[in-house]
Amino acid sequence: MTNDGNQVGPRFRLAALIRRWTATAESFQAATAFLILAAGLAVDLFLGSRLGDARSEIGRLEGNVSQLEEATELMAAVERYRPFLEEEADPVSWQEFIQQQLEESGARLQSTTPGQAVSSGNFQILDLGVRAAGSFLQLTDFLRRLETCGRLIRVDDFALSQEEEVLVLDCKVRIMTGTSTLDLIEDGTAEEVEP
Repeated sequence: MTNDGNQVGPRFRLAALIRRWTATAESFQAATAFLILAAGLAVDLFLGSRLGDARSEIGRLEGNVSQLEEATELMAAVERYRPFLEEEADPVSWQEFIQQQLEESGARLQSTTPGQAVSSGNFQILDLGVRAAGSFLQLTDFLRRLETCGRLIRVDDFALSQEEEVLVLDCKVRIMTGTSTLDLIEDGTAEEVEP
């Protein structure tokens, strides 16, 4: 109410309040700061949920990019090894290869035991148990020949023992073979392609 008894509406009260807040430079600065803060809070409340959604989408996309980079690195690694992969997974031909390496090193093959071939994706891993006899130098030359033959071969579980006057090597030769490769197609999945 005013001094003459008339009622003052909310619009007039707000105008009077703003005039009082902005009457001095300090009160004007305080009112301006309050309005800026109120506007900032309103914008934050309005955009806060959208910002959270955008951040989670960015996180998801970064995860996808990371997975794609890892897949690309794996594909590059596979292709680096491609020239060393033999297509032949026949245990007999690999036994002949082992026999040839032993003969070239001067050692003697006592026995080979084909293990079970295990498929892993587009590759096959063949295990051969090898028992060979010879001198220390002959057996280490044989292992070096396997290691440097230009094929994907790994020697596992080897042991040397003395029998009569010769050393005996017992080992498992793990051979990786493969006949195809994977290429990434446009949608990020993999498809098999014959070389």
